[in-house]
Amino acid sequence: MENNLSRSGSHSSSVCELEKDPSDIEILKSRTNRRNVMIRSQPARKAKRIRFFRNGDKFYSGVIIPVLPERYRSFDSLTADLTRVLVDNVTLPSGVRTIYSLEGRKIGKLDDLEDGQSYVCSGFGEPFKKLDYEASAVTPQSFRLSGPESLSDSSSPAPARANNRISRYLQTNGSNSTGNGSPRVSPAGDNVVRPHIVTIIRNGVKPRKVCRLLLNKRNSPTLEHALAAITDCIKLDTGCVRKVFTQSGTPVTALNQFFEEEDVFFAYGNERVNQEDFELEFEESKAVLQCRKIKYNPVTRNTRNGPKPRMPVKASGARAEAAAVAAGAGDGEAALALAALLPHPLRLKYNVGKIIGDGNFAVVRICKDKTTGKEYALKVIDKAKCKGKEHYVEAEVRVMRKLCHPRIVSLIEDQDSPEWLFLIMELVSGGDLFDSIAVASKFSEPQARLLIGHLTSAIAYLHSLSIVHRDIKPENLLVEVGQDGSIRGLKLADFGLAVEVWRPLHAVCGTPTYVAPEILLETGYGLKIDVWAAGVILYILLCGFPPFSSPDGDQEKLFDAILSARLEFPAPHWERVSAGAIDLVANMLRPQPELRFAAEDVLDHAWMSDDYDEMCDFRTWYDEDSS
Repeated sequence: MENNLSRSGSHSSSVCELEKDPSDIEILKSRTNRRNVMIRSQPARKAKRIRFFRNGDKFYSGVIIPVLPERYRSFDSLTADLTRVLVDNVTLPSGVRTIYSLEGRKIGKLDDLEDGQSYVCSGFGEPFKKLDYEASAVTPQSFRLSGPESLSDSSSPAPARANNRISRYLQTNGSNSTGNGSPRVSPAGDNVVRPHIVTIIRNGVKPRKVCRLLLNKRNSPTLEHALAAITDCIKLDTGCVRKVFTQSGTPVTALNQFFEEEDVFFAYGNERVNQEDFELEFEESKAVLQCRKIKYNPVTRNTRNGPKPRMPVKASGARAEAAAVAAGAGDGEAALALAALLPHPLRLKYNVGKIIGDGNFAVVRICKDKTTGKEYALKVIDKAKCKGKEHYVEAEVRVMRKLCHPRIVSLIEDQDSPEWLFLIMELVSGGDLFDSIAVASKFSEPQARLLIGHLTSAIAYLHSLSIVHRDIKPENLLVEVGQDGSIRGLKLADFGLAVEVWRPLHAVCGTPTYVAPEILLETGYGLKIDVWAAGVILYILLCGFPPFSSPDGDQEKLFDAILSARLEFPAPHWERVSAGAIDLVANMLRPQPELRFAAEDVLDHAWMSDDYDEMCDFRTWYDEDSS
């Protein structure tokens, strides 16, 4: 096993990645009066104010970050923070991996950064692109990441959160601000840009190329960014897209025109525009019709014949956990035996209690801190039982050490020994979402919105770090229950299959009901498989059964249904569900990954708003469907 799992001594995960040390205090006694005491802080050290641009993005005006050794303990902590900030404004699929000077010199340590200078952030494997970055270097307040100017700044904020839209689910007071108190970044305005799929017709000889493109806040915060995204999509022979027209021939001069009723646009470079260009010939009309069909279908609202589909059977490991919980009351001797096996630091700190879960190669018990009395979950992994699968255990610990999010189960500390691996984790005592679904059958829209908001917030945070979970399912979602028994939220757990994504993945893994079609096709997949799984869960929450199933439990038939991606919303189970909820489900379950919503697009969807009126939306859908 790797060194990071074979260390002696425990590893404690900090509550947050970045911490600020208090200033040193000197107490000096006056020679003339020993009763007088003067408290003097060390001189405040000025932060380096540095602007960071996105490699190859000539439109992005950059972000200014105060850099202090006390704020960033390592170069990696800076790149992680930059990823969280930049992902809200630019496309960074692999996060910030390299920093260059404006001349292209690679920066390798914090000391190489100079105060008042500008630098370029690059993703994994990207060559440096030399542009005049500072030409667009305006500094509107909304683009600045506020931070401490010096150590004496008492209002120094906590570390920046994963990104501003995710922070909507990090806040408990509903305020429209980020975790550090600065306003949410929205150069185009939240009321203009929303996830929207458009059809682009490339200028040229007929029949012209027809493409589809998902526009959102990351690739289209301004009109210039939207034109750049269209350029990347259609790749004009004449270079960049300079002019865009609607199908009626109206020129697009404002960003909001991309997010209105029109969804077909014509893209030009500097060529002359003729009125005949807006007339579609047969093949083009056929392609546009097919794009619209795919955009709004495969979604059918019909009466499904036969019995209501059933939920999949709970995984065997989860069933074993339930049995272990039932038998946990009589395992006192086993708890004492396990306590004897605990490494000395853990034995001094914790008392071991009953079993609350039992998997294929791990047992989970309650443990209690001897000093505070607070309860945690102790996961004990038997290394002898996971021979050949050590990499999954290593990946789980390695990933969990990096994470700090209120909707993800926290790793408190870990301890390794030759035969066992001990993980002290946050205890979530409400059971898993699978059992809650079994009891409730289905959830109301406000309940489903809360749960999917918590899940998507966690997924968006993972994806901002280029981490894909690969096993999103109800069994891995632990439920928080209030004193009245109501579900108050959930936390994502079990990172055994989680990996960092540097290039398309090909390993076939996951749970059949929640697996995305690109995994089955074995053509390579990325972060958006987690959104597909979350879409399946949202579908289940709203109606009580999965969107794709096999009546006789045949796995091959299930996979065929997933690959067909024929999404149905059968009556009577969906009659009282709003059109907004159905639209979100459909966009999360698009078979084409490039058109499927990202986690942040889900958070931006209208249905996710706290003030969404599903009854008004339901009447619209119901009336249209009945006509």
